[in-house]
Amino acid sequence: MKDTIRIGMVVRADVTGLGNQSQDWTSQLPIAKTLVVWTPNKEAFPQLYSRMESRICEAGMPSVGDIDWLLKDIDIVICLETPYNWNLISEAKKKGVKTIINPNYEWLPRDIPEQPDLWLCTNTLNYETIQTDNKIYIPQPINRDMFRFTKRKKARTFLFNNGNGGAHGRNGLREFLEAINFVKSDVKFIINSQIPVETVYDSRIELHQGEPSIQNIWKEGDVFVHLRKFGAMTLPMNEAMSLGLPIIGINRNPENTYLPKELLVDPDGTYPMRCREDVIQVEACSYSPIKIAEKIDEIANTDISAYSERMNELADKWDWEKLRNLYIENFYNLVNNLPLKNYEEGNPDIR
Repeated sequence: MKDTIRIGMVVRADVTGLGNQSQDWTSQLPIAKTLVVWTPNKEAFPQLYSRMESRICEAGMPSVGDIDWLLKDIDIVICLETPYNWNLISEAKKKGVKTIINPNYEWLPRDIPEQPDLWLCTNTLNYETIQTDNKIYIPQPINRDMFRFTKRKKARTFLFNNGNGGAHGRNGLREFLEAINFVKSDVKFIINSQIPVETVYDSRIELHQGEPSIQNIWKEGDVFVHLRKFGAMTLPMNEAMSLGLPIIGINRNPENTYLPKELLVDPDGTYPMRCREDVIQVEACSYSPIKIAEKIDEIANTDISAYSERMNELADKWDWEKLRNLYIENFYNLVNNLPLKNYEEGNPDIR
């Protein structure tokens, strides 16, 4: 039985959701080695991992040499969403290294080339989609030292963070811009986007384009509008909760498993889609900009203190300080072939 384990991780170093998640996990968990992959046309900052043993994939994706380097002298390798080269999983098995994938269900291959030792699911939708027994559910933790709570009292400023827009426009920017046309209330809208946004003519809109820091995109706002059509894991929602912003979202899994029902907008319907030809088909939501506008008008300029407190209570349960030991305990148990544990408010323990 191993008392001390060494963990390696495949990471991104760009300004994307996976890049931010990579930085979050490596700063909160005892990661010994990182293998840095990159995506064409995205600026990367591999120096973020200089504090640990690190190697950059010169070809972008892991080569045979990269895989051999990463698997040397470690007990576990963690991959966020994908190993990028599935030979990493098969080679790890040959060397006795345990493998963990933190999946995003919409990017699961139609045929999974190699099963990891564990699917570590950070939300209920991913957990339900993985059709194998080697899975656990633990929420994506929140860095509450970085995203500090401030009680929001009145719904005057509505914040929309578009990021890179999401695959197939899943963040709903187009629908949100259309919805603003139907909003009757005297409120302010802030839109942050890393990609160009079509010209909008409404004096209530303040548009920020470019790649601001995480802290800057949260500088102002009372309510966070997050209109995902599909997808499960979303760091911005966690960050908004921790900061105390009530969230207007779509009434879908996983949002409707933890957000106040009163702030959710029912979708008009669903449709099948694939993010890419080689990944599984998923169900996406369609929704009405008019319904989004009606929900904004419903809470515009009202007292949202109670909603803000509810966000704080949930974020407190998902604090890294409270979940870190559960992550590390599962890593230790996986290496030593001991029972794995789900989050206590999630599914029953795996035995």
